[in-house]
Order: sequence, then structure tokens, then C-alpha cells
Amino acid sequence: MKWRFLIILVIFGVVFCGYKRLTYSPYYVASSTFTINSSITSENSNTYIENATANQMAKSFPYILKSGAFKEVLAQDFGLQSVPGTIEAEVMENTNLFTLKVTAKIKNDNV
Repeated sequence: MKWRFLIILVIFGVVFCGYKRLTYSPYYVASSTFTINSSITSENSNTYIENATANQMAKSFPYILKSGAFKEVLAQDFGLQSVPGTIEAEVMENTNLFTLKVTAKIKNDNV
């Protein structure tokens, strides 16, 4: 009885691994986190105003990067019909830290 169970378990394992191998789809992820600073320079510059400006700019970037117009320009720069991946842009709450993440499937006919 133990041998039958072991053989069935091995068969299921081989079938599962074969299925995963055939349906595997590799993808590439690139991400970057950076800060956004305002470049207000004057003798009477106010740090609070500079930070508020940087925070507002950081909140605007996700909308710009996710817009259709940006994706069209990006696709044209690469000579493509459309962007072959997804773009995610996020701002950490109450900071000027900005994270950009791009995910795309890798097209490889040899896999």
C-alpha cells in the first residue's frame, strides 16, 4: 500500500512539474525609489514651502506616468505600437519619496 501511494505521489509530482514548465511565463521587473526636490533658491527661501512644493510634485508624478499620453510617447520613442508592460507609480505618504515600478513579460520563443 505504501508503494502505491509513493508511485501515485511521484506521478502527480511529475505531471505538476511538467504543467508548470509548459505554462511558465517569465517576466522582468525594474523598480526605483527616489526623492523629488524643488529647486527654489533665494535668499529668503522657506524650507516648509520647498517641502510642500516637492510633496505636491511627487503627488502629480503618478498621474503623469500612468497617463495614456505618456505611454504613447514612450512607445513612440521605442518604435513600438504600445508599451509592452505595466507602469506603477507610487508616493510614500507625507514624504517626497517616489517609487516607479515597471513589469513586462519576456518574449522568448526558445523557452
